[in-house]
Amino acid sequence: MFLIFNVICLFFISQFILFGFFLVLQRKGNRISNKILAAFLFAYALFALYVPLFNSYTGFFIQYRIYFYRITESLRFLFGPLLYFYTVSLTLREFRFQKKHLWHTLPFFINALVLLICFHFKSYEVKENILNTETYFTTKWLYLNFYVFYTHFFIYLIACLIKIKQYQKNIKNYFSSLEKIKLTWLRTIIIAYFIAWGIDLFNVVINIITLKMNTFLWMSIFSASVMFVLANLMIFKGLQYPHLFIKTQSNSNQKKYKKSPLTKDMKTRYHHRLIEYVEKEKPYLNYNLTLGELSNKAKIPVNYLSQVINEVLNKNFYTFINEYRVNEAKRMFASPKYTNRSIMEILYEVGFNSKSTFYSFFQKTTGTTPSEYRKKINQQDTTEH
Repeated sequence: MFLIFNVICLFFISQFILFGFFLVLQRKGNRISNKILAAFLFAYALFALYVPLFNSYTGFFIQYRIYFYRITESLRFLFGPLLYFYTVSLTLREFRFQKKHLWHTLPFFINALVLLICFHFKSYEVKENILNTETYFTTKWLYLNFYVFYTHFFIYLIACLIKIKQYQKNIKNYFSSLEKIKLTWLRTIIIAYFIAWGIDLFNVVINIITLKMNTFLWMSIFSASVMFVLANLMIFKGLQYPHLFIKTQSNSNQKKYKKSPLTKDMKTRYHHRLIEYVEKEKPYLNYNLTLGELSNKAKIPVNYLSQVINEVLNKNFYTFINEYRVNEAKRMFASPKYTNRSIMEILYEVGFNSKSTFYSFFQKTTGTTPSEYRKKINQQDTTEH
């Protein structure tokens, strides 16, 4: 059983190291994000390396076990911060590591320091005695360390979800179509990590209570397999769709236009110019329209355009553009010219690129579905004739 577990661990470790180097050398997509993800893979691989090579259940390097006792254990306190910074690097423009970010590594260094002081700095005889007897350090300390780690990791997973939620709200000020950039895939992976590590914690607790090693090993294999799949999904998504790494400025940088020089008269003038341009040129028919593109075409500075939409119209850019698209779809539904056009054809023609988004936004705006609205319009036309 231990042999199977060790072979699986070595396979996962080799894959993580291989993919880590691949990401470091990868020039596509977001290079900072790739490097952070590579660091996560390296940390996980080195942490897991202790299991097949140096734990007490294997015959490998048994004579060196005293020198390598839990030496990579502290690396798991980097899992949470690295996943968090990976998320941040995808949601903030021009993200760079700063000195203030180093405090996130504090639990890693504290754990490593405790391990060094309580074990590795001791004499050979003391270390051997610790390993061969049930002591506070090898039992209660390890259990406490487990619980501290899981709490630490879950806090960072929650922080990742909060960051993604803020990002998804923020991009509505810049983009009219969100399907390819809202990081739903990353949110799903973070939630899956939450569940997987929750199962792993449950496995540890059950093992402490029952001491059933076979069950513990099978559950550990399952957890490791899930981690492997999730890590591969992050790599796959990041490299297959590099445009997913489009980033916007943080909401915190806007500060609600407190320092904006835009006067009331300027707001009114830009507002009229915006409405006139949108209704005449219909830029919303471009499914990939962004705030920057509309700013260039309407000849309105991008910051002023955002402020006018937010303050004068009391909307975000996403809602502003998609309301025009819905109105255009309603016009087509009512026109005999488009009688033979399907709803799918019309939704793409008016600028939507997702059926679910169109149906959701249409129902939110009109209180009815596109098919029901069209049916109602046709019944009115029949009654009138």
